[in-house]
Amino acid sequence: MNTKLKFFTGPGRCAMKLLLACCLAPAAQAQYYYTNSYGVWSYTPDNGTITVTGVTNTPPNGVVVIPDTINSDPVTSIGDYAFYDQTALTGVTIGNSVTSIGESVFKFCSGLKSVTLGSGVANMGDEWFSACSGLTNIAVDAGNASYASAGGVLFNKAMSWLFECPQGLAGNYAVPNSVTIIEGDAFLGCSDLTSVTIPASVTYIGSGAFWNCSGLTNVTIPSGVTSIGESTFLACSRLMSVTIPDSVTSIGEYAFENCGLTSVTIPGSVTSIEDFSFAGCSDLASATIPDSLTSIGFEAFVKCDALTNIAVNAGNASYASAGGVLFDKAMATLIEYPGGLAGSYAVPNNVTSIGEYAFDGCSGLTSVTIPGSVTSIGPDAFLACYALTNVTIGDSVTSIEDYAFSACTNLTSVTIPDSVTSIDQDAFYGCSGLHQAYFQGNAPSANGQAGSEDNTVFQDAGAGTVYYLPGATGWGATFGGWPTAVWLPQVQASNGSLGVKSNQFGFNINWAGNMVVVVEAATNLANPVWVPVSTNTLTGGTSAFSDPQWTNYPGRYYRVTTP
Repeated sequence: MNTKLKFFTGPGRCAMKLLLACCLAPAAQAQYYYTNSYGVWSYTPDNGTITVTGVTNTPPNGVVVIPDTINSDPVTSIGDYAFYDQTALTGVTIGNSVTSIGESVFKFCSGLKSVTLGSGVANMGDEWFSACSGLTNIAVDAGNASYASAGGVLFNKAMSWLFECPQGLAGNYAVPNSVTIIEGDAFLGCSDLTSVTIPASVTYIGSGAFWNCSGLTNVTIPSGVTSIGESTFLACSRLMSVTIPDSVTSIGEYAFENCGLTSVTIPGSVTSIEDFSFAGCSDLASATIPDSLTSIGFEAFVKCDALTNIAVNAGNASYASAGGVLFDKAMATLIEYPGGLAGSYAVPNNVTSIGEYAFDGCSGLTSVTIPGSVTSIGPDAFLACYALTNVTIGDSVTSIEDYAFSACTNLTSVTIPDSVTSIDQDAFYGCSGLHQAYFQGNAPSANGQAGSEDNTVFQDAGAGTVYYLPGATGWGATFGGWPTAVWLPQVQASNGSLGVKSNQFGFNINWAGNMVVVVEAATNLANPVWVPVSTNTLTGGTSAFSDPQWTNYPGRYYRVTTP
């Protein structure tokens, strides 16, 4: 059986990234031990040099100095993850003999407040101080030829490259005017920063540079920056406004995901917005697509719960909008429906396809009509439309792709037109309120095979039944995990239509749209002679029957048949 790894927007994605990082661990190797006044050091020797791999039994104040030598051999490196998650550490001084620091050496050392790098450190392992939430000062020996520090922040020697801001730094911070590059993840997790001033000298801001700066309220990007990279402002939940200069040509994946933005102006220089770039900005009310934009990634505005309008400048050659909804220029593909629009929606008649994730997370959408022009419903198209109670699928749709209606928990029934020839896996996954699926044609394939061999289409949906019309072919005892039954016309007795109205006895008949039924009558059931009374076409799947002659008989019985 095929499986699909699902990624959802929001905090879960951040947690997954952290989890992947946490799962990494150093390879097992032989350890040696050395004890001094700062604790018991674990280390590995290598041809006359020493790599420190950790320390235990540190002093009560948690302050340690990494020795210059162990057994007369110089300590030249600190191994990957050497002090990982040692929350008791409060201060570390790295000796001048150390030239190399490995990956994630002090990661999750939440009690660490200050670190001093010796004069010999020359090599940038990744995430040295990641998740050191109490760190307020990174100091560098003045004799170091590679690094420098100012205001507790780590730079290259020339102060042109900002490497890392300690996570405990609070309030306002002004990047020095000498800086041209802000390293990726440089301000990662600096949750107490409220504002950052970026000077005009900066031309590059790395991916994840301000990721999870949850206290940051505003930022101005200088005019020399040409791109906003992946996850640059991800989870800056209080970031309400951002100024994007005309120099920027691209906005990367997750760039502003889960930010507190209320509005955003995308300048005319931007040509591409990548996947999830503004996803989860729940306060974002409007967005305008400029003429220059030629590429919008999927779910760029997903779970923007306040978003009611995605506007497109008329001069844009790639995209268009109508009623606040984003389409391609020809209005043939519906790309994204704003999450803040609620109630019923009728897809325009010229649309031929509903794109992947087009309505994902539109929690206020209650009903949708898909016209006969549409031929395909893309993967995850209506994923997590929790309020959706009714969907009308047009009679030109040929395929319903995987997870198309997944987690539409209030959808109770669905009618599949005879044009549909394939339904992919988990198309109605998790539709816990779904109990009936009515098929108007021959059995489509299910997840690429016969429906009786598949159990994924209605996986984790409610207990239900698949109904098919008499004479339809390809149906077995089950379809997609549900039992099947013949779909027959039904007289509606529970909706108030059964009885005498306007001096005529009648009732409503429900069945598949445009089907023809004959109502027959007999005067007794012991030896019935059935006489046709009315032939009805069920336009829209329903028809009203009435018998003006009912008073001419002391008793009359009715049945519904096909011609």
